[in-house]
Amino acid sequence: MNVKTSIAKTLLTMAIPFLTLNTAFAEDSDLPLPLTTPPGFIGPDSDLTPNLNNNVLQIGSVDSADQPGAYQNVHFYLTEQGKWELSNYHVGIELSETSFTDVELIITDTSPTQVFLKISGDTGCGSERFKQINHTLIGNTFNVFAYAELYLFAGFRPPSTCESSFTKIIPLSVYGLPEGEYSYNVNSGLFSGSFNLQNNTISPEGIQ
Repeated sequence: MNVKTSIAKTLLTMAIPFLTLNTAFAEDSDLPLPLTTPPGFIGPDSDLTPNLNNNVLQIGSVDSADQPGAYQNVHFYLTEQGKWELSNYHVGIELSETSFTDVELIITDTSPTQVFLKISGDTGCGSERFKQINHTLIGNTFNVFAYAELYLFAGFRPPSTCESSFTKIIPLSVYGLPEGEYSYNVNSGLFSGSFNLQNNTISPEGIQ
């Protein structure tokens, strides 16, 4: 089995549950194509919702075993033989450390308890722009990844009014978790912290 076939099978396997659940948060993009664009790329991500058009299945992002959103803008093509073939994808690029300004943990006093991460940053008007955030829970740790788009500015001058700052509030999926200590990890350890759930996060009304 060659590398491309192996990747295709892995992505398709991971994509199946992704068709019904996508925890990514993204911005529409009308900027030049990212540097990581593979040959045959049909356009920038405008929607992370899986889309089937003319026998091409486009999925905004697919998780790897240990990294949510690791593969982005994944395309499968339905052949005349009725088989899905991987046609395009690119590997997600983590937002650089200099683009972050703050990561704040927010815990509500509601019942059930809700937990959020407020992620703020400023990419400037250079070659990087905020793209999306994906997260997953592994054990007792929420692994959060903020991704960037990179652009080639040869012959392109960013507008003086470019919107480079961003603030995203990400709900961590604590509903249904037992009480105990949990941690979060942003972009492979750039930011990390922990919090304690004092009570089970299932509301009494939700118990039958």
